[in-house]
Amino acid sequence: MTRQWYLSSNASKGLSFLSGCADTLFAIEQSQLAPDLRCLSEKQIREGAQSGLFLLTRLKKVAESQVKRGVETDAVLFLIIDEVRKDLCLSPSQLIERISLAEKELENLKISDETLELLDGLCHKARSFTSREVRSLATSF
Repeated sequence: MTRQWYLSSNASKGLSFLSGCADTLFAIEQSQLAPDLRCLSEKQIREGAQSGLFLLTRLKKVAESQVKRGVETDAVLFLIIDEVRKDLCLSPSQLIERISLAEKELENLKISDETLELLDGLCHKARSFTSREVRSLATSF
């Protein structure tokens, strides 16, 4: 039962993170469209951006745990962010800088290709992690 709880907890965390990433990417996409072509209101776009800022703040703390000792972090987020860091070929310090830049850009909804690459990578890794945990959970019963 302990293994099932662990897998369920990780899958839930991964799905929550993935949902936040997807909301953020959708808000970014909508913000770049002409107002008459959007399916989200300005308020919904801002809420999606705020969700993304919250995620990036958490991720920056996780990334800092790779550089500083004594920084508490969530294991699931650590696994996701470390995989993204490796895929982007960044050092932990460079990843922290990239996340800081993404935070600034998201506040203004002026998103660079580097930030989109970061957010897309986070979505991809969260999706892979969550799928793996759900498959393991399904086969554990």
